[in-house]
Amino acid sequence: MAKSLCVLIRRAPYGTIHAAEALRLVNGGLVNGLKTVAVLIHDGVYLAKQGQNPRGTGWTPLGQALEECLQIKARDIEPVQVYVHRPSLAARQMDAQDLILGTEVVEDDVVAQILVGSDSLAVF
Repeated sequence: MAKSLCVLIRRAPYGTIHAAEALRLVNGGLVNGLKTVAVLIHDGVYLAKQGQNPRGTGWTPLGQALEECLQIKARDIEPVQVYVHRPSLAARQMDAQDLILGTEVVEDDVVAQILVGSDSLAVF
C-alpha cells in the first residue's frame, strides 16, 4: 500500500466535477493515514483562491472544503500540504496574496520533486 499520495489538480473548481473529486480523494487519503499532498497547477490554482462564492450556480464552495482539509489536525492524521504552482498563478494574474492561508507557492522544480517523491499520483 502507498505511504504517500499526491493529488495533482489541473482543472478549475467549477464547471466540472474534477476538482470536487480531487478534494474527495485528498480527504480519503488523509483519513486513511496517507501523507497527502495536493499540487494545484494550470486552472487548478483557482481552487485555492480566497473568497470563492459560487452561490446561485448549484456548485459546492470548494475553497471552503480545501480550507477544512488544511485545518485537519487530528492526532493520527498528518494535515494535507497544498502547493500552488507560481507560473500558473502568474499566468492567471494572481499571486500568493490571493490564496487561502496554509497554501505554499512553489516553482517548477519543487513540483517535479513532489511528483517524483510520491508513492502514488492521481491527476484531475
